[in-house]
Amino acid sequence: MCNTLLTTVIQREVLAEVRGRISAFDGLGAFALGPLGLALAGPVSGVVGADRLLGLGVLWQLTAAAVVLALPSVRRHDAKSDRGCSARDDRPRDALSGTDQHTCET
Repeated sequence: MCNTLLTTVIQREVLAEVRGRISAFDGLGAFALGPLGLALAGPVSGVVGADRLLGLGVLWQLTAAAVVLALPSVRRHDAKSDRGCSARDDRPRDALSGTDQHTCET
């Protein structure tokens, strides 16, 4: 769920010129921290127990989702935002008709 929200915000709020860099940093963080979490999961489960560690993981995910959804700016996101549109015309076009798939007032 959090990845869906992050991807949506990146697509809507980040300028087209830097979207690739932002996504690359996001992927780097996920791929760099993933193995670290896996390396720590074994020793921590040995100390606190696997059931308790899984319970903490569930609690962490539910809390993170609740915090994100509790933010007023997430719940009331303006659907008419044009901040993601680029100064150049690189909007996607429908392959059959050649028309814009969305409109941006630039």
